[in-house]
Amino acid sequence: MIDELKNIEYVLFDLDGTVSDSSEGITKSADKALKSEGIDVPFETLTSFIGPALRVSFGRYTDDVEKRDRMLDVYRERYSEKGWCENKIYPGMAELLRDLQKSGKHVVLASAKPEYFCRKIIKYFGVEQYFDFIGGSDMEGKRDDKTVLLTYVLDNIGNPPSDKIVMIGDRKFDVECAHNHGIKCIGVKYGFSEGDELKNAGADFLADTVEDLRKMLL
Repeated sequence: MIDELKNIEYVLFDLDGTVSDSSEGITKSADKALKSEGIDVPFETLTSFIGPALRVSFGRYTDDVEKRDRMLDVYRERYSEKGWCENKIYPGMAELLRDLQKSGKHVVLASAKPEYFCRKIIKYFGVEQYFDFIGGSDMEGKRDDKTVLLTYVLDNIGNPPSDKIVMIGDRKFDVECAHNHGIKCIGVKYGFSEGDELKNAGADFLADTVEDLRKMLL
C-alpha cells in the first residue's frame, strides 16, 4: 500500500507540528491572551491550540464573541511581535523538502495559519525555494476551516487528480480535510496529536519520524 506513495506528484504539508515545532510561540501567545481576560489554565494544556482555528480554540473558554475576539487580538499582537519565530524546523525536514523537489514532486504548504505568517516562517527557515505554493488563511480568519483552506490550495495548484496528491499533517483536522477532498493522508506522530487521534481519524498512513516520511515518499 505504501508503494502507491512513490507515484504521488503533489505533496501537501501542514505547517505547525508537521514542518516545524511551533509550540513555544503558540502556547506563550495563547497563555497571554487567556490571562488578559482572567482565564488561567495549566500551561501544558495549551498545545491544544496547535491545529484548530484560533476562533475555535478560544471559543472553548467563552461563549462571549467579543471576549473571544479580544483574546484573538492579544494573541495576534504577541504572535506578530515574537511568537512566529519561537519556532524550529524539525531535524531532517529541510533536506526532505529539498529532495522531494529534486525528485520532481510538487511541494505545497496547506496551513490554517494566516498565509502572511506561513510565508514569513518558511522564509525564516530558508526553505521557501522548495515550495511551489504556500497556502494559508487570511488575517480575517477566512479559510481557517481546513477543508475550505484545502479547496483554496487545490484551486491554486490546478486541481490535480486526487490520486496524485497526499496530505501530510499531525492532527485529525488534516486527515478530515484530506478525506473531504478524496485525498489520502499521512499522519505524523511526532507532532501534536493526542493518543490514537490520527488512527481514529482514519489516517491512511502513519509516520513516527521525518525519516519515515522520507522512506514513504522517495
